[in-house]
Formats: sequence, C-alpha cells, structure tokens
Amino acid sequence: MADELLTRLLGARSAVIADVEPDGTELLVRCDDTGSLQVYRLTMPGGDLAQLTFLDEPVSAARYIPGSRDIVVAVDRGGNENYQLWLVDRDGGEPRPLIVEENIKHDLGDVSRDGRLIAFTSTKRNGVDIDVYVLDRTDGTVRSVLEGGWNRVECFSPDGRWLAAVRLDAAFAISDDLLLVNLDSLEVRTVVERSGPGTAIAPTWYPDSSAFLFSTDAGRDVASIARYDVASASWEYVLETEWDSEATLSSDGQHALVVHAENAVTRLRMHDGVSLAHVRELPLPEAGTGFALPLVPRPCLSADGSTALLTYTTTATPLHPVRFETGHGSGPEALLPVEQVVSAALVAPELQTIASFDGEPITYFLYRPPVENPPVVVMVHGGPEARFAPRYDPFLIRLVAEGIAVAAPNVRGSAGWGRRFVSLDDRRLRLNSVRDLTAVHASLAERGVDASRVAVMGGSYGGYMTLAALAFHPDLWAAGIATVGISSLLTFLENTSPYRRRVREVEYGFLDTDRDFLIEASPMTHVDAIRAPLMLIHGANDPRVPVGEARQLHASLVARGIASELLVYPDEGHGLAKRANRLDAAPRMLAFLRKNLHS
Repeated sequence: MADELLTRLLGARSAVIADVEPDGTELLVRCDDTGSLQVYRLTMPGGDLAQLTFLDEPVSAARYIPGSRDIVVAVDRGGNENYQLWLVDRDGGEPRPLIVEENIKHDLGDVSRDGRLIAFTSTKRNGVDIDVYVLDRTDGTVRSVLEGGWNRVECFSPDGRWLAAVRLDAAFAISDDLLLVNLDSLEVRTVVERSGPGTAIAPTWYPDSSAFLFSTDAGRDVASIARYDVASASWEYVLETEWDSEATLSSDGQHALVVHAENAVTRLRMHDGVSLAHVRELPLPEAGTGFALPLVPRPCLSADGSTALLTYTTTATPLHPVRFETGHGSGPEALLPVEQVVSAALVAPELQTIASFDGEPITYFLYRPPVENPPVVVMVHGGPEARFAPRYDPFLIRLVAEGIAVAAPNVRGSAGWGRRFVSLDDRRLRLNSVRDLTAVHASLAERGVDASRVAVMGGSYGGYMTLAALAFHPDLWAAGIATVGISSLLTFLENTSPYRRRVREVEYGFLDTDRDFLIEASPMTHVDAIRAPLMLIHGANDPRVPVGEARQLHASLVARGIASELLVYPDEGHGLAKRANRLDAAPRMLAFLRKNLHS
C-alpha cells in the first residue's frame, strides 16, 4: 500500500532546537533522521551534525549542563510519558542514569547557569501531583522545592537563587499561576495574585536577576508583556499587545524578541529590552507557521541581540532550526539542509472568516487543490486549547496533491484570540464548538468545493470533535478518522492518568457534578446515530486518552454493522511518534479517504 509521494513527505527530515550553548557556537537539536527524534550536536556556523543518542525511543528533551561534558536527556518507553532522565556525554556513548524510577513520570525542566542545579518535575510523591525537585550535582542530593498541583518548571534566575514555575489552576479552565521559589528559604511567591481565571507564563530574566519579563492576561482579554521586580515583589505591564504575546530577552537584557500570532500566523518583533520600544519586525514568509504559547524551547537571542535562533516551519518545509540577523531585513537562514518535496504554491492556504450559529466569528484555513469541485476533509486540531496554524503536515499536503481540499478551522476554544474566545467551549458549552463545525461545513459550498463529499478528521481533542461531529450531525459527513480520540468524556476522565484528571475536569466537566452532561456530550452515548465509515487510530500505551476509548467505540460500531477500522500500535502513546508507524498508518488513511470521498 506504499505511496511514493507520501513516503517522501513523511521521510523529510525534521529537526527542532533543544538547547543552545551560552556562547552560541553550538546547538542541541532533536532530529528524526533515524525515524524518531534523537539528540544531535549542531556546530555553528559550519553546520556539522553529530548524533549523540541511538535509542529505540524518541528523546523528548535535552539540555546542556554548563561546566561539564554531560547533556541531560528525557526518554519514556513506548509513548507512556513516564520520562526518565539520563546523562549523555557530548561525544556520545551509552546513556547513564540520572533520575530513573520506572512507572513514575519525570519532566526535565531547567539547568542553572553554573551547571550545579537541575530542576525537574515528578509524580513520585503520590502519583497525582506533579511536584518540583532540584538535583544538586555537587553532592547528588535531590530535594522537593514545590509540592501540590500540576507544576511545570520554567527557569532558574541567572544567579541560581530563584526558580520560576507554573502551576495549573484546577478551579478555572486555561488558568495558571507563575510561582517564584526562593531556593535558599523555599519561600514561594505568586507573581500575579488573582481571584478569577487568568494566566501568567514564560518568564525571561534580566542578567542581574533583579527582574524578568513575562506574559499575562491579568485584567485583560489578551496576554501582553509585563515586568516583575523581585525586590518589591510587584509587577506592571510594559507592552500592551493586540494578540497573545511572549518575550525573550538577550543575555545582556538590552534586547527583546516578542512573538505573537495574528490569526494563527506568526509575527516576530525586536524591541528594546529596557523600554520595550518597538525596533523592527523580522520578516517571515506568509506561509510561516503559528506557534503555540508558551514557546518550547524559547527562542534564543545572542548576548548583543544581533542574532536570533529558533525552530521554524512553513507549509512546504518541515521543522528546522533557523537563524535571523536581527539588524537586517532578510528572512530566516536555515542551519541545516531543508528538503522541500512539493511546491509551496501547492499548499498555500486561504484564510476564511465565517459567522457560526450564534454569530461568533470563526476562522479556518482552506487548502484548495487546482481541480474543479474537489471533495473536502475538515481537519480539527487538538487541545482543546490549541490552534491550527499553517505548517508542514505531510498528510495534509498529500491530500491536496490527491485533489482533496482541506479546511482546518479554529473553532471556539482555540487559543490565540484572547481569554473570552478560548473559554467559549468550557464544560457545558462543549457542544457549541461541535456546532462550529456545522457552520464550517455550511460555508463550503460557496467556496468552490463539493459540500456533498466532506470527511472530518482530528487527533486527541480533535478526535473527540470528529466523533462528536459524526454522532451529533451524522447527515453532514461522508467519513471520519479519529486518532487517539475521546469517545466518552465519562470513561476518558475515569481512566486517564491520575495526574491529568483534575486539570482535565476543569475543562470538560467534573465527574461528581457534571456527570449528566459528560454522558450527554459523549459520542458513545449517541453511537446509534453514527452512520459514516470511521477509522480509529490509537497507541496502546496512551496515558492521556486510554486505548479503551477506541476499542469500545469500534466494538459498538462493528456490532451494528457500521464500517469501522481500528489500528492500534503497541509501541506508541498519545499519537504516532515513530516514522515506521506513520508510514504504516498514513497510506491506510489515504486509501480510506479515497474510497469514501471519490466514490
């Protein structure tokens, strides 16, 4: 069932920046040349690439340890997301255990500027909370510095005295607190005090550790740039923005790179690091991707702000590290050879804006092939608090080359359009986002595509949206493909990993108070209405959406005589991280859509 073009698209190299040496002469990149993301050293400016890890599993994160020959990497097993931390020499060799406790989730955080401290999170205390720990490499001791809730390490202050972390709020959807931990006293400060929903993320320090910039929407609909002063424990907005934004300071504190996405398309602007006055916009191709905030990893500015390094992609080129000379008007310079399998013109999307059932403006990107009246695939992003942005997507590109249009919406609940919009699908408003898909469908006939031949597909939350579309609006869809999708909000919440449950309940509904709605909004409850052929794809080790979500729906559809295919990959988790599995699944998906859209 091999497809030559699809194989080439899936085989194109992706490489993402994992870390940057302080002097900017070398990068760590995670590159998939071997079929999964492994760690490589990329020297500057020559671009020599040296592989450091040769593992069976993808590497999720990698950081330099200054003052040593070691690199710390995070690796799970079979996609179970129970990451373990290992040390790898800069010249390669066998990994050595740093923090290895099987069946416990560890996430790599930050390494202090002097290389003495390594911050990470772990579920080891009770399996539910994600606590923050700091390893001191001078004596090997590990101590807990922040307990309770779902925490994420942000960064050490330059002097190593403070550790910034983000704690997700289990009381409000899409809300989190930026916390500052004094590593001497273990005093914990909340940077932005609030009584309702809000977010504060992405701190970037000034070199003397006296202050940092961060992104917050406190008292606003849109996240803008604020400055926190450590001595006075106070903050203020220093850059008001029209779109959710995030900043990165140069190590001398004199320059700031501010990132935002207009209707999901990225914009980069240089600012003065002190006054935050706008200096210049860095040019990006219009087909450039939109980034989700916070950016991981953070873009890196050279000490004098003259050079910016970040990972980039376009609709026709995979993820790759690029360098900007910030003082010039030229665009990004690729640091590795980039394969472009198809012409950018083939996959250039058009931004569409429509009114949904209640008048709410909804946007979607329409990829229209150069054929008359093509069928359509509506491709729904995950999250739910994520967004679709133009980017390299091998399957999307292959659909357009096949003569199948793609409509990729940002329904209510998508991030990037402010707090009001991202909150419009919370809990008992969930099905309004599904109704947005019907509005997208209704608009297609006026856009030169065949609205009688429309399939829907998505992954994770996009998988739920796919299944809900088929169950609640069965007359609209010719077929569906759901990857790691939720078939029952109730069984999903009951069976997801314990450390995820409390922060997912605030988005979808609480098991003890919203049980009736969780049942009503579940595709499984309305499985008798599903008539369209359905393909289900899942990883056997998925810790977020357990594989039982796919199995229970598939069994019900088969019992009713509805065409349903189930693909379960034993070495995958929440998605397909290994190229071999993508090469197996993607041709099957293409054949499935050919059969159900071209007949």
